[in-house]
Amino acid sequence: MHRHIDRMNERLTHMTARIKDRVGEEFLANRFNEGEKVDQYNWNYEYSFQPGRRCFASNNLILPGTKVYKGTFALGRINNNSPGMSMPYPAEIWITKEEFTVRRLKDQI
Repeated sequence: MHRHIDRMNERLTHMTARIKDRVGEEFLANRFNEGEKVDQYNWNYEYSFQPGRRCFASNNLILPGTKVYKGTFALGRINNNSPGMSMPYPAEIWITKEEFTVRRLKDQI
């Protein structure tokens, strides 16, 4: 019986962490799409080989073997911009080179 309870607690902890990460992604995506400056990431231009990956800004599918920009979070994983709530940022985000160029011209990145 204790083993089942431990597994349920483990699953709940895992699902809570996934939900918190997803909420953080949604929060950052909303800020990004509203035009706010998001400068907490270090950017590298590299190949993406993972199938099913999507562009963070436009939500378009990124084909495997395509060169895209990978943003790696630089300052830690806590955001204190929302009052009374700290929200984790995604550890890395991927943006197509077209979206990256547009966002760079808008001085968002």
